[in-house]
Amino acid sequence: MEKEVAECVGLWLAEGNNKCNNEITFTNNSFELIIHFDKILCSLFDAHNKRLYVYSPFNKKLDFDLSKFQNIKYYADIRARKPYFIWRVASVELMRQWKALVKRVLAQPAQSANVLRGFFAGEGSIKTGAHNNRTLRIAQKEEKDWINFALDSFGITYSFRPAERSYVITGKWNWDIFAKEKLAELHPLKKESFNKVYSEFKEAHYSKHFLLQNISSELSTPKPVFWLSQHYKRSQARISEVLGTLKKSQKVKNFRVGSVDYWVRTDVNCIVISSIKKKYIDALKTGPESTAHLAKVCSRSARATGKRLLELGRLGLVRNNNLNKWELMQTSQKIGVI
Repeated sequence: MEKEVAECVGLWLAEGNNKCNNEITFTNNSFELIIHFDKILCSLFDAHNKRLYVYSPFNKKLDFDLSKFQNIKYYADIRARKPYFIWRVASVELMRQWKALVKRVLAQPAQSANVLRGFFAGEGSIKTGAHNNRTLRIAQKEEKDWINFALDSFGITYSFRPAERSYVITGKWNWDIFAKEKLAELHPLKKESFNKVYSEFKEAHYSKHFLLQNISSELSTPKPVFWLSQHYKRSQARISEVLGTLKKSQKVKNFRVGSVDYWVRTDVNCIVISSIKKKYIDALKTGPESTAHLAKVCSRSARATGKRLLELGRLGLVRNNNLNKWELMQTSQKIGVI
């Protein structure tokens, strides 16, 4: 029951009165969550004196199965847009035990997702707006260390806006984490709203510098544009634009192999060549040779051989000596063959 207990801790932190010392309360407009909280708390404590308060705009008895509750009070609340419930058990001792349990659960990093799931069910919301704006919010008067820790532990990027009294979370990568960890699934209506909005994302939305940082990290080995395009689900034009930016800042370099450019970081000690150029290098390992001889050995025309040798020369792998013969040059760089 650790998962369910941690969820109820989150629910109570969001919708309970944590300043009171003589009663445990939980308020919510979802009867399913009231039942969930009741089930877990009653399994932990002897809550025989529990009460349920039902508030509705017109003080009407509602169509819910309230058979689990013997003490029910009905009240009118003309400000309420929909019915809501308050679960309450009065006991100084139970409150002391419950607060001690809450403290232990919050100290367990492994329970962060479960606590956050419960808290989002209470204080979370899903907002949409113009220009495909999709935002997850967690209402809060001020930042809380345990919320920051929980969000950070999942790699969720967020901002806290005091004027809006809430945590603001945007970006598909964050929605992906919420979906994976099922952080919005405890409250039935919020789960439905989350899944509807999440299904409307057309492609992964990356943070401002995500592609610049991650593509650079990816190029510890040579990779072509089409591989990066498929990997990051972006057009080859967009990937080429990012690579161009990285090349201007001298963070990456490219090698032309056939009709394809292979990109690698500049701090990687590597030169990329074709299998044909590798044949010329192998042929020169026995000593300097003329262009005509290399063309014959490699079964290529003298013109094509001359072009490939000049390209190898620009890479610093061969040179033409005073006897008009080609010879290998020493290099500390690794040679990658495509």
